[in-house]
Amino acid sequence: MQSIKPSLVLFVITLACGFLLASVNMLTGPRILIQEEIMLKNALNEILYPTVAEFEEIELLDDTIISLYAALYDGEVVAYVIHSAALGYSGDVNVLTGIDLTGSVISVRIGSHAETPGLGSRIERENFTGQYMGLRGPFRVVSHSQAQRVQNDIQAIASATISTNAVTNGVNAALSYFSNHLSEVSGQ
Repeated sequence: MQSIKPSLVLFVITLACGFLLASVNMLTGPRILIQEEIMLKNALNEILYPTVAEFEEIELLDDTIISLYAALYDGEVVAYVIHSAALGYSGDVNVLTGIDLTGSVISVRIGSHAETPGLGSRIERENFTGQYMGLRGPFRVVSHSQAQRVQNDIQAIASATISTNAVTNGVNAALSYFSNHLSEVSGQ
């Protein structure tokens, strides 16, 4: 009987903790979804021209990306924003890639990720994401100096090559989707 009592107490404590965790998740889940939607809308507005009046979500033709938005100006599509994700050092790195109608990268923004603060998190910096701008890809990550860099080479962040590869894979996935499904629509 002595050995059953501690097990029973541990079971009750575990059950109570599980119930509390489920309750907190039910209360915060909807709020988290609302915040993620707000962050996505803000990112869409940041990634493209400030004059874009609206974004229209487009139905996906395959499952290689997460979501797709057409950027509209005066009712005409002027660009696309493609949301992709790739495995980084600490989980998925969400990447929003703005692509103009010619297939060139307009901008890259990093969404949610769990990369190492101060190291892998440097993927969010403009001096890193700016390397993609104006280019068509596909991109490859290199670790040599800028003097030896050629077009479509993305300079790796020192000690964060996995994070760098994740962003590059996300941008390449977006460009591949554009090439396979949207370039004909855009007349390219």
